[in-house]
Amino acid sequence: MDKAGIEGARVNTITEIVFDKTKPVKTTLAVSTSNSNKARAQPGDVITVYVTFSEVTSVPTITVAGETATVTGTGFKQAWTGTYTMADGDVEAAIVVVVTGYSDEAGNAGDDVTETTAIVFDSTHPDAPTFVITSSNSNPALAAPADTITVKVTFLTVMSRPTITVDSKEATVSGTGYNTVWTATYTLKAADTEGAVVAVVSNYQDEAGNAGAILTETSTISYDATAPVATVVVATANADSKRARIGDDITATLTFTEDVSEPVVTIAGQVAAVTNTDSSTYKNLWTATYTMADVVVTEEPI
Repeated sequence: MDKAGIEGARVNTITEIVFDKTKPVKTTLAVSTSNSNKARAQPGDVITVYVTFSEVTSVPTITVAGETATVTGTGFKQAWTGTYTMADGDVEAAIVVVVTGYSDEAGNAGDDVTETTAIVFDSTHPDAPTFVITSSNSNPALAAPADTITVKVTFLTVMSRPTITVDSKEATVSGTGYNTVWTATYTLKAADTEGAVVAVVSNYQDEAGNAGAILTETSTISYDATAPVATVVVATANADSKRARIGDDITATLTFTEDVSEPVVTIAGQVAAVTNTDSSTYKNLWTATYTMADVVVTEEPI
């Protein structure tokens, strides 16, 4: 009413001001990794966070593994996307995403959102495995052409199928997928390099994609592809060094280019008795003796 006491007419006005006491709520939170294994991330992989709210909000702050992500867009939106590239030094664990610092158009602040994802960050390169290298030769310390070399490699954690070479030749690796133990075989060829058998393991990685180092293992197995060669000196017990008669001993001294097992020696078609100086199984010097007898049919050079 005015000063005279006259009451004014009632006025109703509809404004554009909206009363809002409801804070925004997260409705969707999706996290993905650029790694080919969607449950893993390694340094250099991009983590993408997609979050939606019950209403439009200001730009939220998004952290990934404790580090601030880059959020695209400005103003007020109902859906936001943040990205972060994982780096060496980030915590190795299940990746935790936190969304904070957002509010609706009225200024109502939303609650902090924390989610531990199923994506595991792994920045550790694989540890060196243990090697077991064996030969199919009857002497496990040696190998000859056609022998099979078996290389067993054991890792601390599962690894992808590695490339394994023996004497720089690719071996056959059994198995697929990811395993802690890998086994490879290679059959030696005559042209392969003689000496200690060397195995090399390469081209393997863990489930996060961290590549392992190239590893070289020199075994205690010695590869020998060269056949032994003998020099033979024959002597007779006869007074004439060029003659032999019944009862005379014929002695053949065999000197080999390397230690060999006991050879079979025949003299005048008959098996001789073979000995060496110290009864060793393998020697480079052997002696064969045969006493001439009537069983020798022909009289000719021995």
